Amino acid sequence: MHIYYLLVAALLLLSYNAATAQQDICTGFRITSPTEQGLQWTAGQCYQVSYDFANVAPFLDIGGADGKAKISVDVYNAETNVKAANVVEKEPLNTFGATKTFNMEAPVTGAYYYLITLFHGANDEQCEPKRSVTFEVNVNPHSPPAQC
Repeated sequence: MHIYYLLVAALLLLSYNAATAQQDICTGFRITSPTEQGLQWTAGQCYQVSYDFANVAPFLDIGGADGKAKISVDVYNAETNVKAANVVEKEPLNTFGATKTFNMEAPVTGAYYYLITLFHGANDEQCEPKRSVTFEVNVNPHSPPAQC
């Protein structure tokens, strides 16, 4: 009889931990790069966004119960708050905590920021998007885009 109660308690604990990890995926999600103000970047060159989950351990559990967590990255003009480009579209999370490399897409020289959105769960529930620091992007029409 005692074994039955132990099994029930263990199952309840496991289901509680899975639900808690799924809820905490949004609260623990944070940008780890770029985080420094004053960065100067060039349009058409290769960049990445890195991230981690401050309160979810181990790191390999970040996909949630269904393992389908994804990340999107948009580039916004910092002066107008208008989206300039989508550089990463619902890419599956990886154990490195970084997006694939992408070309910096900016139509004009100026200040920009990333808006990073985490999606999780079977229905792609969306966490509150995270805004990166503002950075400068220089557009050089004579510089061809890099192969990332």
